[in-house]
Formats: sequence, C-alpha cells, structure tokens
Amino acid sequence: MIAAVAAGCSNSEPEGPTPPGAPTTTEGAAVAAPPALEAASCPDPGIPIDRIDCSVLVLPEDRDDPDGPQVELPVLVVNPEGSTGDDAASVVHLHGGPGASGVASWATWLSLVDGLGTPVVLYDQRGAGEAVPSLDCPEHDTARLDVLGNPSGWDRDRDRIATALRDCHDRIVEEGIALEHYDTPTSSADLDDLRRALGADELRLVGSSAGSRLALHYARTQPGHVAALVLNGVDEPGTGGPTLDRTLPEQAVARFVEFCARTDCADGRDASTLVDEAAAVLDDAPRELAVPATPSTAATTLTVDGDLLRAGLVAALYDSAVIPLIPTALGALAAGTPFGLDAVGVQLVTTFGSTASGATMSVNCADHGVSALDDAATAAQDPGAWRAVVLNSHDTFCDAWPVPPVGGDFGEPVSAAEVSMPVLVVSGELDPVTPVEPAQELADRLDAPHVVVPAGGHAPLLSSGCALDALGQFLAGAEPVSPAVCDQ
Repeated sequence: MIAAVAAGCSNSEPEGPTPPGAPTTTEGAAVAAPPALEAASCPDPGIPIDRIDCSVLVLPEDRDDPDGPQVELPVLVVNPEGSTGDDAASVVHLHGGPGASGVASWATWLSLVDGLGTPVVLYDQRGAGEAVPSLDCPEHDTARLDVLGNPSGWDRDRDRIATALRDCHDRIVEEGIALEHYDTPTSSADLDDLRRALGADELRLVGSSAGSRLALHYARTQPGHVAALVLNGVDEPGTGGPTLDRTLPEQAVARFVEFCARTDCADGRDASTLVDEAAAVLDDAPRELAVPATPSTAATTLTVDGDLLRAGLVAALYDSAVIPLIPTALGALAAGTPFGLDAVGVQLVTTFGSTASGATMSVNCADHGVSALDDAATAAQDPGAWRAVVLNSHDTFCDAWPVPPVGGDFGEPVSAAEVSMPVLVVSGELDPVTPVEPAQELADRLDAPHVVVPAGGHAPLLSSGCALDALGQFLAGAEPVSPAVCDQ
C-alpha cells in the first residue's frame, strides 16, 4: 500500500503541457493519460450553474490496479462574479471529518468568493459526502442514538457501538470496497490528481479540521505544488488515539470555565459550579428531550441526565453561534428550568447522516492505527462522567474497524524544512477537539501567524468575519497577516 501511495504522490508527469486526455510516451512505452475532470450533473439542484461548475474526478480505488474498481469524487468550482480564471494558483478547500462533505458547503463559499476575489474548488474526498462509493454507516448512527437514549452501562454501550461498526465494516467489505485504500496518504495522491486535472502547477490549500491533516501531509510530500497553506482547526498528522478521546472533553470544559472566569460570561457565577449544579439537577430529575430526525435516524426522545448534559456541552462548544448561549442555559438548568435543552439535543446528533462514519473510521484508524490499537487498555476503560462523549468518538473503536496502519514517518511532527511555503493558522479559542495550544506549537514551529477567534468554536474560519478578513489578506499575499487581527 505504501508503495502504491508513493507512486500516486510522485511528481513524475512530463514537463510541458499535455492536451487533456492525451496519452504520453516515455522511450516508446505508453503512459496512462493524466486524470481529467468529467462534466457531471450538480449534486444539489439548488446549485446555480452560472456560477458553479460541476464535474467528477474518476480515479482507481487501488493505484496498483488502474483497471480495477474506481472511485468518483464530485468536484465543484465556485466562481466569483466576473472571474477570469487567471489566478496564480487554485484555491482548494479540504473538508474535515474525515468523512464530511466539501461540496455541501457550496452556498457558504458562494457567499465568500466575491470578497476573496478568486475561484474556490470544493470536492468530496473518497468515501465521503457524495463520493462513490460511499462509506456511510447508518448502523453506527442508529447505535449511537440508541445508546444516548437508552444507556445501559459503559461495557454494554461500548459493545453495542462496536458491534454496529463491525457490521458496517463487514458489509462494506462484502460490497467489494477495499478499505486499505482509504487513508490520508491515498487522499493526498487523489489531491495531486485533482491538481493535475485542474491544470494547476500549484495549489493554495485551505484545510479545515481533518482537512488540515491532509493539507499538511500533501504540503510536506509535494512542497513544490503548494503555494500557500491555511490550517483551520489544526489536526496535525500523528495526533489521535483513545487517550486523546478521553482528555479532550475535560480539557474543553476546563477551558470554557477559565474563559468564563476571565470574561465574566456567567454574570459573576462560577461556570464550573454551574456545570456541576445543572448536572446534579438532571441526575436527580432527568428531562425528556425531543430530538429531530436526521438523514440517518428517526426523530426520538432522549432522557437527559448529567452525563448527557456534559456531552451536549462539549458538542455545543463546536459551534461559535451556540457558545454565547451556554452560560444562560446552564444557569437555567441549575435553577430547574429546561432552557437550552433543545440546543443540546440538536448538537448531539448534528453529524448523524452528514458524515460518513465508515470514512471517518477508515481514515482515522489507519492514520492513528498504531497508537489506537496499542492503547487497547485505555480504549476499554470506563471514562466515567465523559461516557456519552467518548461513545461518540472514533479511535476508541479502532479494534472494531480493522485497517492497516499508515506507518512510516506519517505521524512525525511537521517541520519548517518540510513546509516552507507561507502558512496561516486559524483556531477557535474554545474549540473542544482541535484546541489552541497544539495549534500554537505548530505555528511556532512553522513561524506562521496564528489567528485565534475569541470565543470561537471548532474550525471557525468560515463563521468569523475577522478570520475571513485574514484569509482574504493572506490569499492576496500583499502583506503579512497580523496574529492580532481578531483581538479587537
């Protein structure tokens, strides 16, 4: 697999332009035609075709078997009004998850491209979103929702989710999908094929969450093809494992408590006490909560106790728009009023049906495979008050999703010697899953500006005006971005 990835990532195309679809020869030997974008219907009927070009990139699932099963990656090019298409380097957004959708964000990017003054390329990575085949796992979503609504103890709940994941894994394999070809190095080779299909020598990459992991890997292995790098919610290669699944939630709540103490966001009350009091009230008298249907699960009712409240709090810290409501909601819950519970329910299931769990598991368990499997004792350990959060994680369940680990130097820290192009790092101050501290360590290592969005949630670039201003300034390349751009 590693040999195949290396071959896919190699910079071996001949110098000089080659007509799209035309084969080339080397010393008389035929070489496969370069990848090409094929016109396709748009994945959403609401997409304005006068502003957005829709196509598909068809690639081998296994690069060692180019005539075998293929993957289809939907590609959208979102154009500004009056775009001439003569940008120095294509801007490509790499979505997160892994397993979320890039093309689903077309409306957000359509509202931004005029201000940025450049087209933006969106696509779904293999296994995710509208890509074919899909590694969606409705079995997993159903089991997670069942565990949230009917908890029966850590061991039984963990087994219920693990069983659902094994069932999904086995079903996907029986369908003929080779899961060993779904990891970040393989997606990096796909990205290079997309670059060639776009006819671009260089890319300006905007990687969000797990997309930043892909962006960093591509930049360190193909530095000559990256003009600039934006990392939105840093998920550096080598970061992951069951221990992190357990430490991040508690750290996120502690960070929120410290933030409230510094900004008096709870009107003079201690936020830690509010969390404990609200949890105690719900433990004594759990509340029924209606949860809306998702693309993969039916509407249902959850019984919210203290553990589920903590899970909802961590989930709410993902969303910059919800964060300002948290102190008021906690205060009301501590006083016995169920204000804010609806928001908790929506946040708990926000990824159900919108993120392909099979892609998440395959990529994360391959990328983090060694640490995830070597830490089996931690994966089986009861996380106590954070049960509901950990049961919604992924590395904790890698023993139920067998895929070969990436290995090699993939997980080594990224260095300035490897990534020497301009870099911009963006973080949310209260991001619960890609926190500020490791992002700052990377920014220091790469001598890159680090823009921290005050009270921001997970990967806040597209929801923050000041961060978007920094993005526009960075892409224009006129002057360095100040890390203090969001400090006003």
